[in-house]
Amino acid sequence: MGKEGRAGEVLAQVTEMATRLLPTKEEVGRTTANDGALRLLAQAHWAEGWLHQLTGRAARWVDKDALEKMAWLLSETLADWSQRAAEAIAADRAKGHGPPATAEVTRVLTRVVLSFKDELVRDSPLAPFARACRELRLPVVPDGKGRYGRVDVVIWVPGGPNFVIEIDSAPNPGSAEKLAFALLTVTGRVNLAAAVDHYRSPT
Repeated sequence: MGKEGRAGEVLAQVTEMATRLLPTKEEVGRTTANDGALRLLAQAHWAEGWLHQLTGRAARWVDKDALEKMAWLLSETLADWSQRAAEAIAADRAKGHGPPATAEVTRVLTRVVLSFKDELVRDSPLAPFARACRELRLPVVPDGKGRYGRVDVVIWVPGGPNFVIEIDSAPNPGSAEKLAFALLTVTGRVNLAAAVDHYRSPT
């Protein structure tokens, strides 16, 4: 192997090792409070998840009524989209078109979930600071894959709860592991094995 080939191999090895480096508690703490997305090399990570991983600290307490209102708003956003999507699909099928592909439904649903950030902070002074992020990594290695998993969407609002959302067309135990970690980060307690088992065989 020539010098250029060897240099490229070493660079790839160093880069791979660097992706496993841990951030400092101070860096994670600042990012959790001010941004929500932690940058490590060329990758973005969920800061709140890393803060829990490094310190064991659960996320900040959120008023129950406020949290229920946010959950209701998310359910309304999804219900409105599903109604409109069902009507559009029915109209297309009536014209002889086939059903939409799973990938297309996923793309559209992802846009809807991202738009939830705007609904969440509508008319709020926090609106300019809220963030909706895609594909953030978190300190979970699902199914022993050897690298940190990624979540589909994280919605971050200063001083509020983080919304961690996975979008799947079928039960996915890897997604259950990631969401169970997110729940642990927020509440400080979760039965990971039970969560994965429930997601594997939903009732």
